[in-house]
Amino acid sequence: MAALFEPFPLWLALWETPSLEAVPLASVHKGRVVHTSKTAKQLGVTAGSSLATALTKAPDLEAVEVASPYLAASWERIVEELSGLTCVLESPSQGRVLMELEPPDAAQLAESYRVRVGLAESVEIAVIAALISSPGRVRRIETDRQELLVGALPLYVLKGLGLSAGTLERLTWLGIEQVGQLRAWKKPQVTAYLGPEGKGLLPYLFGPYRTQLGRYTPAPRLSAQLVFDDPVVEPHQLHPALEKLGSQVFVKLGNRAASRLTVVALCQGLELKATRMSKTPLRHAGEIIRLALLTLDDTHAPPLGIDALTLELSGISRPAKQGALWPRKERLEQAVATVEARFPSAILKLSQGDPYALASEHRYYFTVRSTGEEVSRAERPTAAERHHRRQGQPVEA
Repeated sequence: MAALFEPFPLWLALWETPSLEAVPLASVHKGRVVHTSKTAKQLGVTAGSSLATALTKAPDLEAVEVASPYLAASWERIVEELSGLTCVLESPSQGRVLMELEPPDAAQLAESYRVRVGLAESVEIAVIAALISSPGRVRRIETDRQELLVGALPLYVLKGLGLSAGTLERLTWLGIEQVGQLRAWKKPQVTAYLGPEGKGLLPYLFGPYRTQLGRYTPAPRLSAQLVFDDPVVEPHQLHPALEKLGSQVFVKLGNRAASRLTVVALCQGLELKATRMSKTPLRHAGEIIRLALLTLDDTHAPPLGIDALTLELSGISRPAKQGALWPRKERLEQAVATVEARFPSAILKLSQGDPYALASEHRYYFTVRSTGEEVSRAERPTAAERHHRRQGQPVEA
């Protein structure tokens, strides 16, 4: 079974705020429109146009940023919710889920989440079935009718599998309007003409089809919650609360690091959430607390009065340590430590004394490397002794 929450930025906005269904809605990335809702399309807003152009056609357009850390955190939570239905689950991309479910459970999922669901014996055909389904409904493709139905599909269905609009236009120039006409080609022809897009389409056009899914492993997440007796508004009350929560999650974090931080504020029964992506891995309590203060401002919750605060860390990883490329220095330090452990005063260190002294013995002096104690002058070698050491002792016949 395949379930499509695509386009996920628009689906999440409508899921959290159903009143936006009557408002033109679009997802934006780097000032360009990526996806549009039906209301926005009716007003002339098209994908690929600039945000300024879209606002001229729809002044009340609601824009949702595609590259938002809140989207990534929300998708992780939704996948974790779906894992309660089955432990056999995969999420190849944001907004797309592959699961093993019975038809009644699949119908309930489609109706509850208002998503497109497809059922088939293989993963690839289930994704195609979901693409031709409608929100809130389940489309099932039987194995005996699979080849006939897939071959009769219009070519634009492949846009949901990575086929771009430009490539679709090029294929239309060749008179190819159905998937079956493209399946008549050979694999080398598809990859040569379509390039990287063709390689992604090969499993859906020619197989081999996948029938097994992996088990879902939830991403690690650390959280701490604080409930207030009365609604909290003032910063001098909120800042110590975040410091306490930050210290708690820091203790749970240990020697690991986090990349995302989410703050959930409960205000009058409503949850206001905000997520920020850290520029550097979060490994210290001070970094967590500073980012939590900024994230709390993004929720716009303090003026409403906060009844409870939840701090959550996600994107947990264990930082790797780069070893030395050349271990010569480490071996030298280990050898010195071994010698000093058995002979503490064997290795001496030359230190600077009076640089203006006329006698060389007073310009420098020796200290024991391990303790730093100065070697007495009686134990120091004289200039004559140093000269003999450099020249070597004479050999007697």
